[in-house]
Amino acid sequence: MSLSKVSLINTQRNNILKVLVLTSNSCRHKFLCHQVAKELELVGVISEDKGKYYSAEKKASRLVTEHFDKLRIKEKQIFDTQDFPNVPLIEVKKSEINSEDVLSWAIDLKPDAIILFGTGILKEAWLEAFSDKIINIHLGFSPYYRGSGTLFWPFYNDDLEHLGVTIHLTVRKVDAGNILYIVQPKSLEEDYYSITNELIKKSLCEVSSVTSSYLSGKIEPKAQDITLGHVYKKADFSEDALRKAIKL
Repeated sequence: MSLSKVSLINTQRNNILKVLVLTSNSCRHKFLCHQVAKELELVGVISEDKGKYYSAEKKASRLVTEHFDKLRIKEKQIFDTQDFPNVPLIEVKKSEINSEDVLSWAIDLKPDAIILFGTGILKEAWLEAFSDKIINIHLGFSPYYRGSGTLFWPFYNDDLEHLGVTIHLTVRKVDAGNILYIVQPKSLEEDYYSITNELIKKSLCEVSSVTSSYLSGKIEPKAQDITLGHVYKKADFSEDALRKAIKL
């Protein structure tokens, strides 16, 4: 997979792509929306409240609680974004993102593309309405790391060669769509919390350029060989795995 820099299309303002963002509601999700609005025409945002994640694991382990506290603190330091841009916004619960009303609202906006980051799985109706136009930001190097916690497992496996974020087309099978671009860290000299958050930031800063280049035909999507790698589940994460991955 080539990691050469993708150039943003030079275009007149009135020809800039119209993009809808489907995301969640933490500061990194809001940062993405501001980045898209700087480079493309952000016509709307659908923000999904994903609720508490790894809550049971946190209750069972002080170490796990400290880990996620450190992640949250570093995320706020790196992204420092309080609000969504001033564009049409719908805030939904996880069970609502696939509702007919939400999809109808999205269709009425007539976006050229959808950028997807951090929501639940979209159902077939979304894929039919926006065929080959939903671009997902997967926090993992596909196809080697798919599923849950896929920036964590390269550290566990001592496999930082495959630490990355994959920008790919959304298909029915999770994290299996054709790849547009893979983003890797600038540096591995910092700690886990800085490396992963800086990698996410780099990816969010590049996705608008990748989207434009894909829709203009400058990027040829590449099929994944999903016989490679591993699909990790939320249940795979444990205190023992955390100790090994981050050398705690």
